[in-house]
Amino acid sequence: MNHNRIAVHTDGRLVQGNERQLALLAQGLIARGVEVHVSAVPQTATWNLLQDSGAIMTAVRPRGSLDLVSAWRFMRWLRRIQPSAVLLTSWRRMPLAARAARLAGVPRIVLRLGMVHRPRGTRYRRALRWRIDGIIVNSTTVRDHVLATFPGAASERVHLVHNAAESIEVTHPASIRSDLGLAPGVPLIAAVGGLSRRKGFDILLDAFATLGGDAHLLICGAGDEEQALRAQASDLGIRERVHLIGQRSDVPAVLAACDVFVLSSRAEGFSVAMLEAMRARLPIIASDVGGVRDALGERETHSAAGWIVPVDNAQALAATMQDVLASLHSVETKGRATEAGRRAMEQFSVDAMVDGVLRVLTGAARN
Repeated sequence: MNHNRIAVHTDGRLVQGNERQLALLAQGLIARGVEVHVSAVPQTATWNLLQDSGAIMTAVRPRGSLDLVSAWRFMRWLRRIQPSAVLLTSWRRMPLAARAARLAGVPRIVLRLGMVHRPRGTRYRRALRWRIDGIIVNSTTVRDHVLATFPGAASERVHLVHNAAESIEVTHPASIRSDLGLAPGVPLIAAVGGLSRRKGFDILLDAFATLGGDAHLLICGAGDEEQALRAQASDLGIRERVHLIGQRSDVPAVLAACDVFVLSSRAEGFSVAMLEAMRARLPIIASDVGGVRDALGERETHSAAGWIVPVDNAQALAATMQDVLASLHSVETKGRATEAGRRAMEQFSVDAMVDGVLRVLTGAARN
């Protein structure tokens, strides 16, 4: 086995938070002298992103749970490259991929969970108990769920490694305000994420529709819910103040042009978009989903780094948005935004994330 070689499997097609974290991880491992091989879906945005990160790509991957041919090919690929560890990031493919990795003789098999998942039968429980050597989770919420839900997921095998905020210095905000024709001083609220029901953008629209004043809402992302969200904005009479701008490659620069960031998700592991907003030192309002309290909650020696509201509660979200917009220049609001920026740089850095994952992959991590 090559102790400076790691294999990674991902099933992602669109570039979202998990895929961006994998790209940062690949770059960080490569910078440390690790050879990173990635099994991914070819001709997708994820493939291109990971290839650009410097990873060695292959289209050999486990497919459906009964596709034994693809599992055999995946096993042969692992035997050929002989990695010291394999990192699995697809919950659906985990049982088959873990079995193939074990048959290939990979010394260490690690699963990364970025979300809360429910048991899906004995195949998953058996794989977690007998084939997975370590589990990486990105929030205390996911960690507690894993320990409570999956028998055999002993605490010494479950490791908390938070997501990271990429260190991008924005010299000039994006021209989004002038592109939208916004007058100087008009508040601009930002939200970022895939346009799916889980992200709760419909809740955000309901809340935004009740706000007074002339604020505008910017939603950055792509997905199946786009037309439904546009229709909802029209029905609520806020179409002229809601801007769905699609997926952007310059999210930090877009955030730098905004005044407030909102995370309205119904469920999350640990939002990468929230971390980017923290690094931009924006006032952040977030629903109480996985990872939010880890990032924004009060600490013994530091104030909260944002505002946390109940999940799926448009009324509470609207009230908090109104309060924050009314106090954008107050000492409290600026203090929370500054604290968010400090945490993003000191506690959620790329180096900390890469180091944490590498310790798990090498078996050096201890809880």
